[in-house]
Amino acid sequence: MSVKVECLLKNATTTIGESPHWDESSRCLFYVDIQSNDVHRWNSVTGKDDKIHFDGHVGFVVPCSKDGFIIGLETRLCHYDMGTKKTTFLYEVDKGTRHRFNDAKCDPKGRLWAGTIGFVHTIKVPLSVEDTGHLYSLETNGSLRKHLDDINISNGMAWTRDTKTMYYIDTIPRKVYAFDFDIEAGKISITKAESCNYDYVYIGNKKIAVDLAVKPIEEYGYPDGMTIDVEDMIWVAGLCSHKIFRFNPKTGISIQHIYQCKFNFFGISKFKKVPFVLYELREEISSIKFPTPQITSCCFGGKNFDELYVTSAAETTKEGKKKYPLSGSIFKVTGLGVKGLPAPLCLKV
Repeated sequence: MSVKVECLLKNATTTIGESPHWDESSRCLFYVDIQSNDVHRWNSVTGKDDKIHFDGHVGFVVPCSKDGFIIGLETRLCHYDMGTKKTTFLYEVDKGTRHRFNDAKCDPKGRLWAGTIGFVHTIKVPLSVEDTGHLYSLETNGSLRKHLDDINISNGMAWTRDTKTMYYIDTIPRKVYAFDFDIEAGKISITKAESCNYDYVYIGNKKIAVDLAVKPIEEYGYPDGMTIDVEDMIWVAGLCSHKIFRFNPKTGISIQHIYQCKFNFFGISKFKKVPFVLYELREEISSIKFPTPQITSCCFGGKNFDELYVTSAAETTKEGKKKYPLSGSIFKVTGLGVKGLPAPLCLKV
């Protein structure tokens, strides 16, 4: 079966389309138009695309196990009840800043993980933010916990099927990190490998699963949103690249090299073998190209979770809109030969 890309909803968003989430029970696709302050819900049965307008930028939407969904509204976490159409404030973070919530996902226990980003003026190369953000989780008991500081642009998240690993994207460094994950405690940690094991490369308290920075931005873009399939392969949206990439985060080319270095001791030259680690991009299994460069995120959906739904950002200039008339559209990809899993719902309401 060959891969097919189709434009599902032409120019559905006028700013930054993001945060796609397939709701299994309603067979609806949720997504946001960040700077238009809108949450969309496209019904795959009726074909209708409804939207709900809010009073600020909406960074993400995640449906709840009961009526409604959680949104990141600027720096606020809020619950929206679709029955009563009431918005309930839950928490505010990063007070006194121009931060906002960006991407979010629920872990398999129903905790909501959401990160903040500093103010971004526009999508252009090179990307920059005026400040760093944080990664939080909304626990199922209603409490809020902070896990990471100094995040540039908090983005995609995914968990392996055995729940032992959490993958997490920070966009500006162009890296996908891997954390050890304790599903019961809801904690991330790093257990460094033995000195003879170079499966991962470590930077501070993070280990790198995929490093897109070893390739030009034009080729691999900035890692943005992410999802994972039943084979634990990660699908990463490459902002500014036209593409979504499927990576194997465990079988990379992180290897130990032995270099012969020349040392001089009191005028006597000697050679000594010095081990050190070089790392390259982890194994790219495949990629999918789209008719617009600003590909932002993706999720699996459809009756059998064998369809990939893809969001994009709209071009902001007249020239860009003319060159990429499908920018800001929602795309559907079929014929992938692999399936995803239902995305967990938020248990906190």
